[in-house]
Amino acid sequence: MDLSDLLPSLPPTLNNDYDVCDQQIAPDLFSQKAVSPKLAFSSEDFMFNAEAEASFSLKLFNDANDHGKEKIFEHWPGVKDLYPGHALLGYSLKGKIKASASGAALEKFEFGLDADQIFDVQAFRVHSCGEKIEEAYTADVSKFRHIFSKDDVRDLQVNEALAYEAAGQLELSASVKVSDVFSGTASVVAGFLDLNGKIQVKVDASASITLNVKIEDDFSVVIVKLGEDHYKVVINKIIKRSNRLGLKAGIEVGAVQNDQLEELVDQFFEGIDEKVFEPINEKIKNSSLSDLLDNEWVEQAAYLLGLDLPSPGDFEEAYLEKRSKVREKLLEIIETKVALGVAYEYSIVKTNETIFEASFTQAKIVEFHKDIVGLKVNRLIDAYLGSPSAERPFTLEKYLKRDLEEVSRSIGISLSFGNFKLSSAVLKEFTQEQVRIVDDTGEKFRVNQYNNKVTKTYRHGKNKDEYVLAFDSSMPHFVSSESQLTLDKFDFDLSLSFEMTENRTSDKELRDIVDWALTWDIIPQSRVKPTIEAIRTNVLGVDSRGIKYHCFLKIPAGEFDILIPYFKNVKNTIVPSALAASVLQVDYDNIADFRTRQDIDLRREYYTAFWVNYINQNDTLPTDGFLRNVADALSNELYDKGLKDLSKYESGEGNYDRLFDRHQKGSYNSSKVVEILKGNDIRREIEGLIRDMDKINTAIMANEHYDKRKVRKALKRIGDTSFLKDFNLRFFGRLLLDMNTYMGEEVNIERGLNLTYQQDGEEKVYVIA
Repeated sequence: MDLSDLLPSLPPTLNNDYDVCDQQIAPDLFSQKAVSPKLAFSSEDFMFNAEAEASFSLKLFNDANDHGKEKIFEHWPGVKDLYPGHALLGYSLKGKIKASASGAALEKFEFGLDADQIFDVQAFRVHSCGEKIEEAYTADVSKFRHIFSKDDVRDLQVNEALAYEAAGQLELSASVKVSDVFSGTASVVAGFLDLNGKIQVKVDASASITLNVKIEDDFSVVIVKLGEDHYKVVINKIIKRSNRLGLKAGIEVGAVQNDQLEELVDQFFEGIDEKVFEPINEKIKNSSLSDLLDNEWVEQAAYLLGLDLPSPGDFEEAYLEKRSKVREKLLEIIETKVALGVAYEYSIVKTNETIFEASFTQAKIVEFHKDIVGLKVNRLIDAYLGSPSAERPFTLEKYLKRDLEEVSRSIGISLSFGNFKLSSAVLKEFTQEQVRIVDDTGEKFRVNQYNNKVTKTYRHGKNKDEYVLAFDSSMPHFVSSESQLTLDKFDFDLSLSFEMTENRTSDKELRDIVDWALTWDIIPQSRVKPTIEAIRTNVLGVDSRGIKYHCFLKIPAGEFDILIPYFKNVKNTIVPSALAASVLQVDYDNIADFRTRQDIDLRREYYTAFWVNYINQNDTLPTDGFLRNVADALSNELYDKGLKDLSKYESGEGNYDRLFDRHQKGSYNSSKVVEILKGNDIRREIEGLIRDMDKINTAIMANEHYDKRKVRKALKRIGDTSFLKDFNLRFFGRLLLDMNTYMGEEVNIERGLNLTYQQDGEEKVYVIA
């Protein structure tokens, strides 16, 4: 492209036969406005028109010391081999443009949301020593090369580069696991349709849904020719306008493919009863239910969904309406999760950090040129993954913040909500992230406290129990001064998790994990026995060893904030009932009294009064004498209510362990209330939790200035409580659920029970919600 008439002439001071390798010349040769107020760039795929005056600058690089703060050289270490003997002339053409396409075959290049955007097109051309600056300049501008032309990219000489900086839309592929979709959201959708505890979905652990995501921000694209058939491509995030990128802002999530979404909806309803809904779903796809031969399916489906309908036609209309609601809710939750996940992943990529880096041959860079300069990273990654490893179209070096080894395991942005993958015996993580940006109005920033996580692991031979409490705070929006950095700007979230890995699951352990699910409202009381039988059939009947049971509860960012003010008043109102509901089951089916401990409503009825008295006791330490009094008081209370055998059990008078064989002798002692309290002052922990939450609430309400040490201390103190124990974690989750039910505005609480196992050599996940 000949820009001789459009670009300024060299200043007279440079027309004196200066050599390009003359090191006495300063790197910045000149910077002026372009001669023409309008510049056009056209190529095979793109066309732009500059509607405002452009500026033009020229730099000379003939020594590594000239590189200064030029970011491009960070991706171009071999450029130093040019000196001495050669020099680089660096051209930069900046302006405000309106992108437009001309002709049906041209695709519009999106620079961003605003009509007027700053762009910077750069070219770096090699010249040999002995060549005059004026000659080199004249030759370069008469054949000005730019990155948007395939021919110009192909014709680069070794150690020449083309680049641009502009606001654009970066396209990524974001993946969310199907098991995570159901484990995190099936409980929400099931509650939406009043189906709690009825959903049991079996999916491949590796199955995922991939969505196209667009991020609006400022980016740079660099193409350097490093060898005769070796091109390096780098896409960087440069952050000029990232104040747009608050929580989910600037993130656009493409719709889930319709067939994938329909499959999820099918799986959801078949998770209620596969035998009933599988033929119904198949019939509706192919025709209608009017000619369904077995009307019992329709009757049973109507019963399971709580519908009272006289005919298959009426059922079909009502069922399609419910499917529509499920589809809408699943789509909303999936897109929200992906947007939040991408926003977080993208936010931790630093200014001027590489998002994508790869090496191409000449043939392949021409083939993928349109995707490279168009920021279509998703297409590049799809092409990479879609080829056999020996036939990859290019060599991938980096993608987002992941190195190549991580990319090979997990391409795209994989979200995990609900599932914690932790392995250390005792793990504490407290990290702070600060994101700063600079735009036309000055510097802006936000602060996040992520991964405030405490994990405790207890091993029993080949078996393992793992407890997790995670409490994070994050700022969804940027502020422009320290004075605006107050705690009311933060969102808080809380996650609880219990994971049990069993080499061989006993009946006792199976009933225990299902009782966890009952306590955390994952299943209702009526579904306890059917759930146990379903696990025995669908999981233990397939793989009885090495099963991982994972029970979790999560209140998302911004949602937990609503509950924080209510902790102050829960001690004498909600806490006793939540403690009673959390008492562990005792599994003596042949003794009627003990069924009280298997029913969450009966636990509340018979144990709440005891916990009221316990909470109001003046004793501060669980001494032996105190525990003896506790056992006696609870025993007398149960005896007065007609539960003679349970009274003896709690007092220690009845040795019910003899009812078990020698392998299980003593295994239920930990379920006795006195054993729960031994070495574990529940009252002090509750008071500490209430006090710490109240401090956070007071600071929020007072618009108190953010203090890293104070916030970290508050988060750490909650993590340092003794809630990472069997009864204690059960109670904490139950307390949150009861608070959500009885106090204030209800929030979405994700919860579920996942079982991971092997079937025919493949990992499967059985999701109960």
